[in-house]
Amino acid sequence: MADTKWRSYASVDLLQHRDSGALGSLIPALPGIYIWRRAFNVADAEELSADDFVKWVVGQCSRPVARVSRVALSHCLTSHGMSIGGGELPPDKLNALALVAADHRTRNVVLSYIAQLSEFAPPIYVGQTGDLYDRLRSHLDGQTGLVSYVTESLGLSLSDLRVDFVQTGMSRDGSTTATRNRQLLETIAQRVLAPFAVQRIG
Repeated sequence: MADTKWRSYASVDLLQHRDSGALGSLIPALPGIYIWRRAFNVADAEELSADDFVKWVVGQCSRPVARVSRVALSHCLTSHGMSIGGGELPPDKLNALALVAADHRTRNVVLSYIAQLSEFAPPIYVGQTGDLYDRLRSHLDGQTGLVSYVTESLGLSLSDLRVDFVQTGMSRDGSTTATRNRQLLETIAQRVLAPFAVQRIG
C-alpha cells in the first residue's frame, strides 16, 4: 500500500477543472479511498454585507448533516425518515449573530471559524476506487446517486462539498489483492465514520 497521506480537493476546483477539460491535471488516476464531506467556505467573504453574513450563517446552521429516508428497522417497524443535525438559531443567538455581523473584523473571524469546521464535518459518502479520476468524474457528472442526495436531501450543491483522498497503490491495480485491500479500508472508514449517503456498506 502507498503512504496514507490524505489530500483534499474543493469541489469548486473540481468542477472548474472538469468544465475546462483539465480535471486530469488535478486528480490522479490512482487507486484509493475517498470521502465526500461538507465544506463551509463562502466565496468573496470580504465582500459580504452584514445582512448577507447573517443569511449565510443561518443557512449553514439550518441545513441538516444528514437525512435518512424510509428504512425498515425490523419486520414490523419502519422509520419514515429523519433529519440529523441542523436547525434554526434561537432568538438570543440570532441577536448575538446580528451584533457580530455589525463589525467587519468580527464577521471575518466567525467566517474563518466556520470554514475550519469543515475539518470536523461528518462524511456524506465514503468510497473506494481503482481510479480516482474516473470515479470522481462519474460523481461530478451525476452518474451516481451522490448529486441527488446532496441536492434533494441536504439542500446543497456539489460546490458545497470537498473530497478527501488517500492513495492505496502506485498504479491502477485491479488485482484481487489490491481490490480486497481497498474494500477493507473502505469498510473500516464506513464503520468508523458512518456516512449517511452510503447505500451499500462495505
